Amino acid sequence: MLPADDVSRSGLSTPVPTIQPKAGFYNQTISVSINCPGNCETFYSLNPTELKSEFIPYEGAIEVSSSNLVRYYSVVDGLETEILGAEYTIDRTSPTVILNPAQTSFNVAGIVDISCEDLISGCEG
Repeated sequence: MLPADDVSRSGLSTPVPTIQPKAGFYNQTISVSINCPGNCETFYSLNPTELKSEFIPYEGAIEVSSSNLVRYYSVVDGLETEILGAEYTIDRTSPTVILNPAQTSFNVAGIVDISCEDLISGCEG
């Protein structure tokens, strides 16, 4: 198995598959596409497996509606990339905003501390 960033082996190029959108936090279901330049076969898994035999052929966009790790690799001319991955966190709940002091209107100038809490995204402070 060749690493994805290996550029040649006996003069052959190993294409590097890419995934869109980038890994990260999203507030709704996303459609994930895996692209591989050239004549590649790409395989993916939504399970935390390292066994390539458990990956399925990629045939089109993957709907990710809950937090998940999309793992994938490609094969071209018998050469395989390493297993790559992109982690998506789907967080449909807005963070809680906290004002200190908690009042919502002021008659005099003062200092207000604004912070947030969100258990999924880790918004704190």
